[in-house]
Amino acid sequence: MHMKIDDILVRESIYNKIKSDITLGNIQPGERLLESKLTSQFRVSRTPIREAIRQLQSEGLVMVESRKGATVTKLSKGEVEEIYAIRTLLEGYGVELAVRRLGGKEKEVLREFKKLFQGHKKKGRYSDWLDTNIQFHLFFARGSGNSNLYKIIEDLRMRVHRYQYIATTNPAFIQQYTKEHEEIIDAAIEGNQKLSRRKMENHLRNVRHILTDFIKRFPMI
Repeated sequence: MHMKIDDILVRESIYNKIKSDITLGNIQPGERLLESKLTSQFRVSRTPIREAIRQLQSEGLVMVESRKGATVTKLSKGEVEEIYAIRTLLEGYGVELAVRRLGGKEKEVLREFKKLFQGHKKKGRYSDWLDTNIQFHLFFARGSGNSNLYKIIEDLRMRVHRYQYIATTNPAFIQQYTKEHEEIIDAAIEGNQKLSRRKMENHLRNVRHILTDFIKRFPMI
């Protein structure tokens, strides 16, 4: 029994590390995942590596072909547009639900988000800014009280985050996103559900435009 539990923990650890590297852009779209390299890196047999890759494949992060093996998937401009169209609908709805449930504690968290975004932007800590951005969006998804909505939003975000991570190192984009986040926060703290929803939807449309333009200009990514 202990061996089985240990095997699961090893597989999950490998899966989480590879997924994190894909999400953060450490492993690029189109890059191959070589089993021989991964077994050496993690010092394990091929079995947990293959199980982790199958899990990543089921989430659309990896494509497996019979002769080429596993490759990190590339998203087309159209696929990014589709994902963001869905995210816009779901996160707009999610923020409206979340604002209905906001209490004093949650409003303090939102004020802290505002400080963090400003601080990271001012100091040029774009990696920290993007990490905070993940938590910001999931805060509303989680706050909606709808666990299925949260999971769908999280899965969609993971599929495109690596592109956002690569594309938003431009300070101008961080400036724009920070302003849009502040508008969402202000509307939420005021308890304005409809305005919060509109601000979130507008923000995600702007992100979609930036990412699809980036993919159009750099199709090799």
